[in-house]
Amino acid sequence: MTAAIHQEVVFEDEICAHLKAHGWTFDGPIPYQKGHAYDAMYDKRLALIPEDAIAWVQKTQPEVWTKFTAHHKDEVDARKEFARHLVAELDREHKQIKKDDPQMWGSLRLLRRGFKHINASFKMAQFAPANSLNPKLWDDFNANILRVVRQVHYSMHNGNSIDLVLFINGIPVATIELKTETTQSIEDAIRQYRQDRLPRNEATNTEEPLLSFGRRALVHFALSSDEVRMTTKLDGAKTRFLPFNKGIPDGFGGAGAGNPADKKRGHATAYFWHEVLSRETFLDIIGKFISVELKESVNLKTGKKTLTPSLLFPRYHQLDAVNKLLAATLSEGVGQTYLVQHSAGSGKSNTIGWSAHRLSTLFDEKNEKIFSSVI
Repeated sequence: MTAAIHQEVVFEDEICAHLKAHGWTFDGPIPYQKGHAYDAMYDKRLALIPEDAIAWVQKTQPEVWTKFTAHHKDEVDARKEFARHLVAELDREHKQIKKDDPQMWGSLRLLRRGFKHINASFKMAQFAPANSLNPKLWDDFNANILRVVRQVHYSMHNGNSIDLVLFINGIPVATIELKTETTQSIEDAIRQYRQDRLPRNEATNTEEPLLSFGRRALVHFALSSDEVRMTTKLDGAKTRFLPFNKGIPDGFGGAGAGNPADKKRGHATAYFWHEVLSRETFLDIIGKFISVELKESVNLKTGKKTLTPSLLFPRYHQLDAVNKLLAATLSEGVGQTYLVQHSAGSGKSNTIGWSAHRLSTLFDEKNEKIFSSVI
């Protein structure tokens, strides 16, 4: 084992051990054992973990599952049929996109809206309710299966594997390629995504479902011990990565590029798996932050307008700003004044939009809505 691979494996061990100790499901030995099939539960043909999806439905919606299985010859047949319909929903082409009604599709739509099949309606995730009036919703929220799988062999056409893939109830939502700065930089992880993690297999001209835009994974992270970057769309050499860093304080109330040292937790990027990947925060991001943005372009020859969708995933500073505003409002009450500093081009409009949306659905500990309107 080369020094680079060894260091990367140790980095993986640390992240997987932390997630396993904080509510994530992880199968397999830690430290890493060469030859162990960590991705044994992953069905590369379906690009899912069907067993997790079925287990969550059976636990949270037993009556619906019973109703569904009653129309099949046995449990095995029902499970196969369920997985088949799950894939059909994930791969279903989204409707004609309208500017005033951006459509979700793929894993985001499935996790937020579930799906219907003849006589059964399945929900595929439960995000944190706004209040505590319905205990069943909180039970379902706590029942979500968040799984981290390492070394996922995702392709039917080659032996490539991705360092870490994150799943919610069997549905993949994020991929992570890791590098350690002592041996390789974050640029190596980005290069790997651009060159070797293609959404369409060039040899067979077929899609790789896990990597196809919006169908399965919603975001792809390049992670080193010093930096984090992300993209929501893999597009070969044209893939655009954005920083997902905390920023190094500049001494004037702002922050520059990168991350400050974290002597307590050992890595400057430890906030990523300690904070961002905490169950509550990660589910919040998938359920309440990610949104669809439409950009309009005009063909200069024909004059025809085209709408192109993109997925908006909050960058760290946006997530941090919104969460701090929510926490301050709950602890200090309404009527306070705050200043949020944003540099040019850092997504002020999206931070405002996310803040307004979350504040409009904010309840206090007495289950009373805090704001009647947000301007």
